[in-house]
Amino acid sequence: DTKVEETVKVEQQTVVEQQKTEVPKVTKELKDQTIVKGVKITEETKYEWKLTIESTTFETGTISVKGVNESGTAETKCEMKVIEKPELSETLKDINATLGEPIKVEVTAKVAAQFKWMINGQTLEDGKDGVHVTTENGKSTLTIDKAEPSHSGKLTVVTSNEAGTVESTSQITVTPKSAAPQIIEGPKDVNIKEKETAEFKVKSLYISRFLLAPLYPNGLQLASVIFFERFA
Repeated sequence: DTKVEETVKVEQQTVVEQQKTEVPKVTKELKDQTIVKGVKITEETKYEWKLTIESTTFETGTISVKGVNESGTAETKCEMKVIEKPELSETLKDINATLGEPIKVEVTAKVAAQFKWMINGQTLEDGKDGVHVTTENGKSTLTIDKAEPSHSGKLTVVTSNEAGTVESTSQITVTPKSAAPQIIEGPKDVNIKEKETAEFKVKSLYISRFLLAPLYPNGLQLASVIFFERFA
């Protein structure tokens, strides 16, 4: 458990006749004992006491210390700030993204924190490769302009502050658009000599299955080729 310690010093005081007065002391009931759960006062020296507070019991607040004797009172205050380990309001959920469409994910931390986004262990940088990361008022937003096959995999957000670090993960699956394939570049005519090799290229806009079947006199089907990635 985290402990916060506050040391209190009471200086010797005098009356008008310059006679020394008795310095206030911690009462016998409080000395080296726990007052309430998580709070303890300890006499360090004749003029020095230590207040120990467990941050797991008490939250952020004001500590007020008052010294009293027959000559008057003295008071001082300070602030105790308890920094909590970050916690997300909601963890990441699996994402089904469409190829070429944007991806947007948001997380919110309950306390002030820093955020880092990763896909398959690679850190995503704001402004690079169509990636945008914004953080404001404890909320971090990841935006990817166009989903690509490389975005499929494990998405991780790391949330951290002085008190610790937490991670949340999910799975991104990028699938093609539900549309008919479009051939944006077809094969070109070629003239070759006997025993030479001919090459034909086809470029498609969407993931598709192409049947390459050059028509020879006997109608022979030469190849069946499957494309697994977008080429445009």
